[in-house]
Amino acid sequence: MGGRAFRVIIARMRIRALLISFPVLLVGCADTTDPDDEGGLELIFAPLSADGCQAPSTGSGKFPDGVDTVKLSFSGYSDGKPDDKSLATGGLKDGAALIEKVRPGTNLTLDIVGCASGEPAWSGRATGLTVAAGEKYSRTPNLTHTDAMSCAGAGKNPGAGLATELTVARAFPSLVTTAAGHVLVIGGFDKYALKNNQPEVSASSAAAPIVEYVPSRGVFSTWSAGLSAPRGFHAVVALDGQNRFLVIGGAEKAVFGDVTGDRAPLAASGEPLSIEVVDATARTVTDSTLSISALPMAAVAADPSGKGFCVAGGSEADGFPSNSLLFVADTADQIAGGLAKVGEGKLLKRRMGATATWLPSGDVVVLGGNTDTDPNSFAELLSDSFESEAVVVTGLPGGATAEPFGLHSAVLAPSLSSGKAHVIIVAGGAGIQQENDATIPEWIPANSGPVRLFAVTVDTGAKTANVQSLDAGLSPALLKRVFGQLTTLGDKVIWSGGYNQLGKPSSPDAACKGTDTGCYFDDVAIRTVGGTTDAVTLEPVTSTVHLGRARFGHAALVLPSGTVLFAGGVEAVSEAANTLSTQAEVLNPPQGENPCQ
Repeated sequence: MGGRAFRVIIARMRIRALLISFPVLLVGCADTTDPDDEGGLELIFAPLSADGCQAPSTGSGKFPDGVDTVKLSFSGYSDGKPDDKSLATGGLKDGAALIEKVRPGTNLTLDIVGCASGEPAWSGRATGLTVAAGEKYSRTPNLTHTDAMSCAGAGKNPGAGLATELTVARAFPSLVTTAAGHVLVIGGFDKYALKNNQPEVSASSAAAPIVEYVPSRGVFSTWSAGLSAPRGFHAVVALDGQNRFLVIGGAEKAVFGDVTGDRAPLAASGEPLSIEVVDATARTVTDSTLSISALPMAAVAADPSGKGFCVAGGSEADGFPSNSLLFVADTADQIAGGLAKVGEGKLLKRRMGATATWLPSGDVVVLGGNTDTDPNSFAELLSDSFESEAVVVTGLPGGATAEPFGLHSAVLAPSLSSGKAHVIIVAGGAGIQQENDATIPEWIPANSGPVRLFAVTVDTGAKTANVQSLDAGLSPALLKRVFGQLTTLGDKVIWSGGYNQLGKPSSPDAACKGTDTGCYFDDVAIRTVGGTTDAVTLEPVTSTVHLGRARFGHAALVLPSGTVLFAGGVEAVSEAANTLSTQAEVLNPPQGENPCQ
């Protein structure tokens, strides 16, 4: 072994496809041979120490159960060609294996995939790696890992003011990436209680401080500054290159009501909350003077350039949906300084729990959240001047008898935008029903309603929305969920977690936590969006990935490295004192073809 040698220490773990549920450490080891040879890589498989953060000793390791091959791929070379390596079970001796003849290079990415019977079983990634001859020790970049997230970057003691996960549990927080590549955790509910059989979450001052995550070290730090109005169910809008952010709307408390028959009311309560400005550079939080008080459960869409946003609908204080429409279009400085003019309008339909998506054309499409059974009420379009326009909707399952719904997830599929046609992927949600105009609408638990996994092709020129079902071949039970997270990575959509009811579940707590039949979901479905705007397809990337713990009301964010961070959420609706989560996990999604084939 010559050049530069690396030792990758991999803890034994429970196999959870593609999502590592153990810390992974990459550390330097001494060069002992000819410095002019190519580099080498040493893999060590062994249990971690009891505290989970100390490097394991050699000599007792083995491949994780079920793994028969490990694939390694170095990429980022100047010629664009990766350097692929493979290790079979026979190549492991005393818990260690040496991968020889690694091509030298700088700023490389190393992907490691453990294969079980031809399918990926777990994966890890290190970025910013240098393999060069003539150097005695390596740097210590981190592989993707979960649970004790800072073990690779900070060791047993990450340092004063640093933590390996969220120090305060948070449900329904927001995650945003800063210009520096860090992640801010903003807001969230930190209190949970079951009052009169009604699950209730609320935000206290403990959840006000902003938390900053540094991906290169896997550690969290807490700012001294925080929100003046703690909240969950809010939205965050990025301004001027992701240096400043607006915190919009949300609620101080939310109640997932007692299930009565097959209906469950849901209320996000409290006065409308003012906008706050988070400055990632100065690490400050200030109140905005923008005259916008977004209602709880409003839909927020933002211009990707950071020069505008709109707030649509929401839940009025009496529990009825609103047709309020507020919008801002100005420079980032004017918006952040509270000097931008706020425009007002009206939606065609009253909505709460809807989604709003800013399209590449500059229009905004608003979907769901209303109580009308007319399919054409499912969508409306806001022009670039924020005038609300009717849309002709076709293909909505159920037609004229389709159940209205909201609280769903929706993301733009940018790879399928063509001219004035744009595709929105819609997943999950709960039904919403209103007996008459004088009664407060009620939410229907997801498991009592139909399957919802759609592609909605919106034509801003023709003012049409064509709905295509994408649930063929998928388990209906696993598609009926609410408060999951839907995000995009290139041409892929990633749907994680969720809850199939609303109030306290009818099943016992132990049954609800079952992996395959429970109320709380731990799966992470990764699908490639393909086809055309008229015929959208979703193709599975690999077998189902799993979160370390089932959860809903969590946050998910794609990091600059291409990995996905999951944080917080609700782990159960039960009699337990607090079921909110502090856990953070990182997923390294598979890229390209299956490396195990």
